[in-house]
Amino acid sequence: GELLSRFALAEERLRLERLARDGEIDRARREAERRTLAVAVVLSLVLAGALVLLALRHREARRLNALLAASGSRLEAAHAALSQRNVELQKAASTDSLTGLSNRPHALATLDDALARQRADGGALAVMLVDIDHFKAINDAHGHPAGDAVLRAVASTMASTFGNGALVARWGGEEFLVVAPGLDRAGALFHAELLRRRVRESTLPHEGDA
Repeated sequence: GELLSRFALAEERLRLERLARDGEIDRARREAERRTLAVAVVLSLVLAGALVLLALRHREARRLNALLAASGSRLEAAHAALSQRNVELQKAASTDSLTGLSNRPHALATLDDALARQRADGGALAVMLVDIDHFKAINDAHGHPAGDAVLRAVASTMASTFGNGALVARWGGEEFLVVAPGLDRAGALFHAELLRRRVRESTLPHEGDA
């Protein structure tokens, strides 16, 4: 009986030890699970915050890119407008406002360049001064608007007679300058006579008169 009692006590003690050990293991497991859950929650919150921050930065980056694109487009438009304005100003600075031909300063610069090239390569170069006959009589008889119309008509005839290879400029008043590189004396005389004949045979309507 004593042996059985001792054995029963030993068994009970072992059972209690196992229960205590199992309880500690269970508590340790629950603690580990709690810690794992806490870590998972923290990581989830960190990840969610990072995603929110990334989304905000992405949206801000898209907004900045849109602003940069719009600014770039406006800058390109402004640059194109400025370039066009510069071209217009350069053209206005070298153009006679009445006839649309080159003006005297531009003609002088072109003549200097043409003479320098002619001296360098020895090529042909024709230079002509053209004057409209009886121009004062036209102004006196028909008025200055008629005279301006005549200047524009003669300028147009000169430009079409000499073509794009030559410079035709208004020298002043009813005088014009022609600078024609590559045109020799015979060619210059031919074009001059052709111009004279075209002007002589032309008729300019003006306020019911000719």
